[in-house]
Amino acid sequence: MPRCDRTERGGLEERGQGEDMSDRLKCLYVQLLRALLFGLLSYGLFYHSYKFHDPALIGVGDIIHYVPMYLSPLDFSVSSQPFVSRQLHAVVAHLIYAADISYDTLTAIGPQRQRVFFAALLSNYMGLMTCAVFTAAIAERLYASESPRRGLMLPLLSGCLCLLAFSVPVSVLTGVSEGWSWALVAAGFFAYLSNRTKATLAVLAVATLQREMVIIALALSRSRTCS
Repeated sequence: MPRCDRTERGGLEERGQGEDMSDRLKCLYVQLLRALLFGLLSYGLFYHSYKFHDPALIGVGDIIHYVPMYLSPLDFSVSSQPFVSRQLHAVVAHLIYAADISYDTLTAIGPQRQRVFFAALLSNYMGLMTCAVFTAAIAERLYASESPRRGLMLPLLSGCLCLLAFSVPVSVLTGVSEGWSWALVAAGFFAYLSNRTKATLAVLAVATLQREMVIIALALSRSRTCS
């Protein structure tokens, strides 16, 4: 009998592990579908920014501090503080630039800086998409248990709010570094809500190489959640 009990427990454990793996795959599938939907809804914003954005006209003059960082990331001598501390975006943009990923078309910024601007813009867009996916996951975690309809609609609406925010074409889909800052805030808050201490600490560690305000924003969100 004891052996039979162990076998049954083992079968239950195996069944539990199988169900857990199935739930994870379903969750990953849902996140991928959301990312695809968000991409379909927002790729026009990316193209419009690439085609028509001109920092000299719109006023995002900080790009002059970032361009040397995109060409030489992790070199803290190429720019001044606080810009040179925002290295996560610079590293991603440099990888895109080094891989020669670009789209050759007539743009407002001119052909001289077109490739590096595309790399910076695509990096910001990737950060914005990451922010939208994590924001949708946060809404699902907070409201899915209330009703199936809320669990379906609120995550989609929350992600769309990230993509359609007023500051997206002005501050995020530009040549500066806001995209990954948004992504880290959303990822850190999701990790905190999920009680994943290691993931939260990892986000905070990466935030030191992106933007100092990310840590402050997460601390404020934690205090509001606890109160």
